[in-house]
Amino acid sequence: MKQKILLFTLIPFFLVACFSHKDEKLCTMIYVTIGISVKDTLNNPVVLEKYEVKVVNTNQLLPVHSDSASMAQGLYTLLTDSEISSISEHGTTLRFNGYKDSQIIVTGDYIVNQDGCHVNLISGSETLIVK
Repeated sequence: MKQKILLFTLIPFFLVACFSHKDEKLCTMIYVTIGISVKDTLNNPVVLEKYEVKVVNTNQLLPVHSDSASMAQGLYTLLTDSEISSISEHGTTLRFNGYKDSQIIVTGDYIVNQDGCHVNLISGSETLIVK
């Protein structure tokens, strides 16, 4: 009898615990990185002197995460889950500017969003061509 009373006493607590977490998301442990490549018109990788990624409506510069080995292959990080707090769930426009000899030689606009767990690429070319 004591077990039944204990069980009925604890059920409301379990129900409250279940319902109080309904707005929380269960996220995977995957770390999302959105990358792009920069190539010339002959499809060769372009090594940039530097690059920047900027939130268009605020001009906020996002951290650069590419390493020299990736950059030597023309591969650049646009966005990672580390910047999720700078990105809207409804969409944020980013601008990638690539520099050589202190001049912008390539630029691309991207729309990204986040789902509370990870960043996502909505639109924008994954390969930029330097002409």
